[in-house]
Amino acid sequence: MLALLFESPLFIGMVEDKPDNLLTIKPLIASVLSIVTTYYCDIDLLQAIRNAPSTHPFGFVMTGLLIAGGSKGSTKLFRDLMGLQSNTFRDYQQRKRDKRMASDIPQAVLQASRQSKSCVK
Repeated sequence: MLALLFESPLFIGMVEDKPDNLLTIKPLIASVLSIVTTYYCDIDLLQAIRNAPSTHPFGFVMTGLLIAGGSKGSTKLFRDLMGLQSNTFRDYQQRKRDKRMASDIPQAVLQASRQSKSCVK
């Protein structure tokens, strides 16, 4: 479900020209959505483990965080190990690599010219 959001053209378009640290909002979004879902679906794993008679807000939060952490692991599994990703996300990654390479080339030329000037003296 979260992959539909994070790999959508809307989300990628919002974060594409921003620094990479903006992508750190993904765990926050996943955590909040998971906690809200556990609350509305009345899922409290701590209550189930303790055999408690009722649910508790702390149980919803912990269950939501467990679910959110699982989505990070599954996303990493599908993208990195299995190579499964949306075309939009694949295009975004390619544009990021192209920008990085374009910015690295002028730096390499500048360093080479500095080195050649120091050799001439």
